[in-house]
Amino acid sequence: MRRYVDVVLTGVKSLTHLVYASSYLRHRLVNDGSIDGVRLLVIPGAELLVKFTEEQVRELLPTDERLTTQIVTPGTPWWRDVGPDCVLLSIGAPGTRALARLLRTRRGSKPLVVVVDEGIGSYGNWRSRRAAYVRKGGREPEVSLRAAAVAGANAVVPDVRWSLYQKLNGTWHIDPVVAAEFRRHLDDQQLERPTVVYLTQPWVKLGAMTVDEHAQHLALLRDECERHGLGFGVRPHPLDDELLYPDVWVMTNRSAAEFDRRIAQAHLVIGGSSTALVNIRAIHGSRVMRISTPGLAGLDRTLSGRQRSLLDAVLPPPVDVAEVRSVLTVD
Repeated sequence: MRRYVDVVLTGVKSLTHLVYASSYLRHRLVNDGSIDGVRLLVIPGAELLVKFTEEQVRELLPTDERLTTQIVTPGTPWWRDVGPDCVLLSIGAPGTRALARLLRTRRGSKPLVVVVDEGIGSYGNWRSRRAAYVRKGGREPEVSLRAAAVAGANAVVPDVRWSLYQKLNGTWHIDPVVAAEFRRHLDDQQLERPTVVYLTQPWVKLGAMTVDEHAQHLALLRDECERHGLGFGVRPHPLDDELLYPDVWVMTNRSAAEFDRRIAQAHLVIGGSSTALVNIRAIHGSRVMRISTPGLAGLDRTLSGRQRSLLDAVLPPPVDVAEVRSVLTVD
């Protein structure tokens, strides 16, 4: 009897989320020989198709004749057409609304629930999630309720956790299957000379720096690079305002930072305690430097113990921005 599996993908807000999900799909297609076909139903969030085209979404999914992809039109009752062999594939936390619809349609029969990484937030706790929601403009009591709901769902609902980072016997390990999926999508962009790339965070928006402090911060980094004969490029955070960077080279943003060969092969990649910096170091083995400034101390205090453990395992210890000059040497 031929076997067909419906995979319902929820919670995708970025291209990197798609790659995490794609690594799981590829793993199932390669290793489960009993599958004759997989239909992927992508339930797009409000942000996904506003930021990215349907073609960009499909390009990051595995190419396999057994895989068909349907990007669901908002408002469509997709759950009525889902077959008995079903996987709910969710980013960061179980898609509770999608799960409720599936349970109702399937008369209480629970699909296989797989939760994949959303980034460093996946390794946080209730307090770190609540702090992240507050930084994004959330207010009480909604932020506390939302953080509690995510923590509760993550504690009891998932059947499988599909993560880039796994902690076994007290040691962090990088999953080679997930890392390989990211490397598949490295683009063809090249740097013309040794360059230091700065992965920024929206620190002005978050209140960690004033506009003037931010400008001085960038000027110090740029001047130190130029003094050592190195290029200096800035890769702004997606939420950052490019108008904050009038006097530096802003690197074109064709895709996610993890897919940019210029960043993967840079002389040095600088950043704060971010998902992008951790991933680039873990996936590509790039030379990285984690910086800190007094204004960021409050943000770092909101990290969970597990997040700190992961950051410390993958990244070098943070240094003050003034110490950057000590590592700016051309090999």
